[in-house]
Amino acid sequence: MMQHYYYLFTDVLLVFILIITVTKDKSILKNWILTLPGMIFTSIILAMMDNRFLENGIISINDAYILGVTVWNIPIEQWLYYFLLSISSVFIFKTVKLNIDNKKPNIYLSISLILLLVAGIMTYVFRAHIYFFFILFLLTIYWAYIIFRNKFKHSLKAFFISFLVLLLPFLIFQGILTALPVVTYYNAHIIGYNIFSIPIESIFLLFLVLLINNTFYLYLKALKQQ
Repeated sequence: MMQHYYYLFTDVLLVFILIITVTKDKSILKNWILTLPGMIFTSIILAMMDNRFLENGIISINDAYILGVTVWNIPIEQWLYYFLLSISSVFIFKTVKLNIDNKKPNIYLSISLILLLVAGIMTYVFRAHIYFFFILFLLTIYWAYIIFRNKFKHSLKAFFISFLVLLLPFLIFQGILTALPVVTYYNAHIIGYNIFSIPIESIFLLFLVLLINNTFYLYLKALKQQ
């Protein structure tokens, strides 16, 4: 019976890490209310995607590792994971922003344009793999919006660094979920490149989550300061 709590235990562990992080630097809680719209929007988008993927057999969630309580056909553990991932991305971004300079933004703009081109090409080449195509298509569109919306130019460096900082804990937690497995991705819909047991598509999704949450936060913060 204890295995039904495995996914929830994973979420709780992430909560403890967040509490420790906040305790060490309470300044990241400043303007916390501005993070809520991005978190809610991101969670709804992820839930809509996962709902469709589950219905069409693109991914599956192992009932043995969840409590069995769902909202919109999505386990409550998955909803909690959406929120925790969003909170983590904002906290890390705010911490990075406080500790880096914004010098040479054009370098990061150039890197962003190259990555956008690569993402666009990969989206087209692997369009037959539905999960990969859908995730990378959304990331490419949103990344293009950020690049060409000059408003976020001075945050590009922070986006990249935050992603790298967030990547290690994400690999640990997502690795647990895919190794058990709590979540299974079917090979026909992914391109087959993994980091341990984690499909590369999950890494792209992480970057998308980070971008959505923090662009919402930056936009609302700018509005508040007007």
